[in-house]
Amino acid sequence: MKKIYLICSSLLLFVSISLFSQSYHTFLDYNNIKALIRPIGNQFWNWQNSAYYLYPADSSTSTIFTSTLWVGGKDADENLYVCGEMYRQQGFDYRTGPLSFEDELSLSLNTSMEYDTIWEITRQEINEFLLLYNTPSYNIPQSILDWPAHGNVDEGQSFYLAPFIDANGNGYYDPINGDYPNIRGHKCLFFIFNDFGEHTESGGTNLGIEVHGMAYAYVFPDQPAYDNTIFINYKIINRSSRTYLDTYVGLFTDFDIGYPKDDYIGCDVPRGTFYAYNADDFDETAEGVNGYGSSPPAQSATLLSGPYMDSDGIDNPSEDLFGEQMVDESINGMFFGDGIVDNERLGMTSFTFFNNSGTGANANTLDPHGFEEYYNYMTGLWRDETPFCFGGTGHYSGGGDTDIPTKFVFPGNPNTDIWGWGTNGVVQDAWSEVTEGNPPADRRGMCSSGPFTFSPGDTAYVDVAFVTGEEFNTKSSSIQTMNQFIDVIRADFESNLLPDGSPFIVLSSPHNNIKQSNHTNIYPNPANDVLRFDFSKDTDYQIQIMDINGKLVFSRNISASNCVFDISSFDEGVYFVKISDGESIETKKLVVLDK
Repeated sequence: MKKIYLICSSLLLFVSISLFSQSYHTFLDYNNIKALIRPIGNQFWNWQNSAYYLYPADSSTSTIFTSTLWVGGKDADENLYVCGEMYRQQGFDYRTGPLSFEDELSLSLNTSMEYDTIWEITRQEINEFLLLYNTPSYNIPQSILDWPAHGNVDEGQSFYLAPFIDANGNGYYDPINGDYPNIRGHKCLFFIFNDFGEHTESGGTNLGIEVHGMAYAYVFPDQPAYDNTIFINYKIINRSSRTYLDTYVGLFTDFDIGYPKDDYIGCDVPRGTFYAYNADDFDETAEGVNGYGSSPPAQSATLLSGPYMDSDGIDNPSEDLFGEQMVDESINGMFFGDGIVDNERLGMTSFTFFNNSGTGANANTLDPHGFEEYYNYMTGLWRDETPFCFGGTGHYSGGGDTDIPTKFVFPGNPNTDIWGWGTNGVVQDAWSEVTEGNPPADRRGMCSSGPFTFSPGDTAYVDVAFVTGEEFNTKSSSIQTMNQFIDVIRADFESNLLPDGSPFIVLSSPHNNIKQSNHTNIYPNPANDVLRFDFSKDTDYQIQIMDINGKLVFSRNISASNCVFDISSFDEGVYFVKISDGESIETKKLVVLDK
């Protein structure tokens, strides 16, 4: 077992505690949302009493107070490990920076200070770089030069950190020779944090995870779904020597639709979404908080994709033999029934709400206190370890059909769990805060994804979209608009195609499973009418050519003897040629000149 300790002298202990509890912040404000982003798991608020998920971006009204990543799992001896934060009122579980893990799991104060920042970059900067980087008069921007592609291996950190496109295939980030950050969105914010050290917020024992976060946004003309959405991708790496069983990833979100004390909350099972909306059609301004008035929006947190399911050696189906929807994770997961074995990713596997501790509600449905209760909420249990129950408040003492366990609280009116996944295959009637006539209040919720096995060195991926919908009519209209936007976003994410035809996600060369090579010559380069290939082996090849935005413009399987292509129809610009023989892959830059 590896030793786990914090590198810090006793003289610096007070200073380190103070620094570890603070963090840099900036804003993601590229579209109709202005969101405060920090280089840790706790997002969207100023750590005082102000929310900064502003919608519209130029307003003073907000739809989310905060959102935070939770993770919990057990070792082989049933010992529980949990990290998670809500408001840092008791302390904190997360610190900035990558972990050192080669010999002993550790985090230095200098590393945490160095990574108490966010790397900002835009797609425009990258496009200009690709056109001009080898032009003598061009100065490569610092955002590209300073991209944290590599960790300090002398301190035991991972060699690969921030994703990048390795243009020359040598495995090193070298922007002087054409390498560049591999980002998502038209604007991207990248950051790294971990759960090392004492967990003074949840009280749990640290898991030894390192998290690479990327918050991003798009702007597409005439695409309001993207204009009202921001995304966060979390890459969670198990740097410890422990295997965690029954592992769950949770997303805690405290919604505040303008004035926070008149909200309702619910979930949409097939969309993998939980959301908040105003309890009536008017959101007042009160207690120093600006409301939305007569057009309150609806706000979602949508789990586009969660961790990989445990391998079972089959392609788990999305339908049974009779073409009926499976009552399982395939309802809102990804890659079920696609013909590929063990690539399935979980979606939202449970959802619950809980109340502000000051509301006087049932004590078992209040904010969690202690790591066991954090884990309970992630696994579908209340604070008192009773299961979520269908109807009433969701707790067995709250009326309704509370003898029916469920995975999803307030699935809607009508009930969105139309196959009864949450209730063991038995479809239930509508259940929402509206059908129950609940008094409005300050709502917060938590969706989770699991269970899965998390072994040393494993990576779990979580992709979240925060989608806002507004109609100048009623709260129901705002929910409908939000759902329409979610459907657009989910469809594009699952197909990996953006509205302009470019890929949502581009794999970075160093992280591909196929090795890189550099044995093919292409010429002339620059070219304007034909492109020739000089192959090193007599075998079959796949040729793919992408434009500067990553859009595939040419794809063909060829033999080594067929090595000349007509490119006279290509527009002037920079392209990338990917050449694969099934065993190795290489990427070449191609410049096409005006005819």
